[in-house]
Amino acid sequence: MLNMQKSFVEKIDRMISVLNTADIRHDNLLSLKESIEQQEILIPVIGDFSAGKSTLLNHFLEAKNNILPTAITPETSLAAELRYDTDERIEAIKDNQIIKTYMLNEFDLIKQHASEYTYLRVYLNNSQLQVISPLVLVDMPGFQSPVEEHNKAINEYLNRGAYFVILVSATEGSLHRSSFRQINYILDFDRDFSVIVSKANLVSEDNLKEICQKVTEQIESEVGLIKEPVPVGKDAVIGFKEILNTLNPDELFTRITLPLMKKVVYEVQSSVNVKLSAIQRTGEENNSVIEKLVESLNKLEKKQENLIKEAQNPEAIGGQVQKIINNIGQKLSSNIDLLVSVASNQGSDALSQEISDIVQGALITDIKRSVNDLTDSVTLKLTAELKDVDSALQDYNLDSSLIDTFTVNFKNTMENALNSLNKMVEKRQSVENAGMAYKFVTSTLAITTSIINPVVELVIVFLPEIISFFRSQIQKRKEEMAAQERLLQIRNQILTQVIPDVKRQVKPKITQILQEQASALVEQIVREYSVLLDNKQKEIMAAEEERKAHIEEVNKKIAIVKQAKEITDSVYKSLF
Repeated sequence: MLNMQKSFVEKIDRMISVLNTADIRHDNLLSLKESIEQQEILIPVIGDFSAGKSTLLNHFLEAKNNILPTAITPETSLAAELRYDTDERIEAIKDNQIIKTYMLNEFDLIKQHASEYTYLRVYLNNSQLQVISPLVLVDMPGFQSPVEEHNKAINEYLNRGAYFVILVSATEGSLHRSSFRQINYILDFDRDFSVIVSKANLVSEDNLKEICQKVTEQIESEVGLIKEPVPVGKDAVIGFKEILNTLNPDELFTRITLPLMKKVVYEVQSSVNVKLSAIQRTGEENNSVIEKLVESLNKLEKKQENLIKEAQNPEAIGGQVQKIINNIGQKLSSNIDLLVSVASNQGSDALSQEISDIVQGALITDIKRSVNDLTDSVTLKLTAELKDVDSALQDYNLDSSLIDTFTVNFKNTMENALNSLNKMVEKRQSVENAGMAYKFVTSTLAITTSIINPVVELVIVFLPEIISFFRSQIQKRKEEMAAQERLLQIRNQILTQVIPDVKRQVKPKITQILQEQASALVEQIVREYSVLLDNKQKEIMAAEEERKAHIEEVNKKIAIVKQAKEITDSVYKSLF
């Protein structure tokens, strides 16, 4: 277990112990502890289909025989997570549920059913994997995999990956546009990466230096970062190990986990403060605050309907959709030279892949922005609506900004949920009675995933129809036109037919999805605030009952709760 994992678990155990003594509920802490204990740090290895990802990983594993197949076709490739376990096996996963378990020598059998699965977990009794744990390496499908498989893997691991290793083959000489799109996705999800120049033994030393320099310049020009690629030859994995050794697992773990830790600890801290104050106050004072909380809960219930109507307003949705559509058109048009080149030299299938990559990149960015914008709008209105609650609870050992602090923690956790899909989420389909922190993250991820995935699937469905006619036109012009004239015709057709068709096909689907999910997102946000108020009401009621039942022992109880307050306050401060 990592140092930060141990530290977080120890802090949670300290709080649980004192909360038990003080008779204060802590369901969220138990869920959080389980998540932290099981948290993994996924390191996807990505690159073109022929970049040598599987070969590199096989050498890293130092196995006598190749474990990962290196000659499978793009059409049957799946992401494969490499985990240490003495019980060696392959688990085929779909929708975070194990579909089937295979032996290590059954990759050929898996290929026959590849379309049924989302990714693989490959468990190996391998010392190299044991050493780097809890880092989990992921052999990703190549960029030339079919649109559906490629998009499926990228969607899965942009969320779940903590750090990325990008391979570029020395025989290619430079990074392709597909690689830069992945880099932009990675940065958009607040992740970092390293670059390896693979197959370095196949070029001269001077040529290798030129390639590394070119890749460095490409990255700096494209994204403004200085990344010096690490050359790796056929049998040399020293460079790869050096990259892994430079990673700080504690930092990666903290980035994923800290926002949720802050949110949960703050909620526990406020529960302790409320109980401490409630058992020291009069029944009349407690009942007055309870009435205010009930009144605010009723306000929230009424407010939710108005917020949903505002979020689903056709004019507001239409404005968002138009921004997204315009951005898709702009992204496609700005890449017109690339699209013409791909269509002319590689054909319609490659063009379909290129368009899908561009559209998906625009959608991921825009959908995240739309979710964040709606979250900001709704939380701002709710914060204003609940100012009376802050006033009512000022004398309950809470700072005067319970709602403001809760809102900040909520939005930070929401952003983290958009950027991270941790171990907690793998069980979201099977766990019914989890704490609210668990439900918050999994509900948020369900919402955001249900927005992005249908749009990506739409691109997969309609692109073949758009491209099919285009394919026949390309072949016809090949036979009838001179090269320069043919390129102009292809360019014109992409601009006047393909791009408008893409925008026209995507628009109604995006509109439908945003309308549906606006309601779900508002309901989720309002639910969070309602749970906060409901918990405070129940905490005060329970404390009041306890105060009345044990009035003669109240001073002893106050001392116990004060001890809980000291510990929870200390833990919360240590997180900043």
